[in-house]
Amino acid sequence: MSSLDDLIDRIVEHPAVVVVGTGTGVGKSVVTGRLLGEMSLREIPSMSMKWVQTGLDVDPLDTLKHDNIARGVDSGYAAAMTPKERTVYRLPMAASPHLAARVAGVEIDANRCWEELTNFTLAVAPVLVEGAGGVLVPMTRSATLLDWISMWQLPVIIVATDQLGTLNATALTLEAIDRRRIEMLGVVVSSLTPDDTLVTMDNRSMIAAMAQRIEVPMVRCLFTS
Repeated sequence: MSSLDDLIDRIVEHPAVVVVGTGTGVGKSVVTGRLLGEMSLREIPSMSMKWVQTGLDVDPLDTLKHDNIARGVDSGYAAAMTPKERTVYRLPMAASPHLAARVAGVEIDANRCWEELTNFTLAVAPVLVEGAGGVLVPMTRSATLLDWISMWQLPVIIVATDQLGTLNATALTLEAIDRRRIEMLGVVVSSLTPDDTLVTMDNRSMIAAMAQRIEVPMVRCLFTS
């Protein structure tokens, strides 16, 4: 059995899993969509959602990206709800959720996000929740994404890139999550290119060692972003 199969086995044990990243642009959307497609291939019903989507002035909904990527893996993939229905807050400004909400004159309500997730899991499970930016991004002025995850005791999948600069961000992310005693289902290392370099090969090796120290499985996949 592959490491990806093992990860999917761990995902389906939970009604909801949060896909978090070591920062912005590390491949969370691509990994989320790929996992949806892989579960569809295995005839496992699943769905994705976003609590807060920012940057709609320049980008489409991440939930739409999830569906398009999933269909690239399994042409038979069909989302249970529309991308818009699966995105609780949709904000124009490309910024952290707390700032994008302030500029839009919106107050982000954690209880609403939790209720939406709970309702979705009653319809389809597992639900993959893609986070926003890094794990300590402020969702409101007083609460980070990690605060929400800890409060609701949700398991996570961590997405890290193998590119230059990843090691410090990955180490800090794993340490922050581990300190909260949050269950980590796996670390997925994404690649911008299938071409190996000395840097990317060493980064993957170092991230594997980090994950092994805290007994978290690592999945090495070319989830290109």
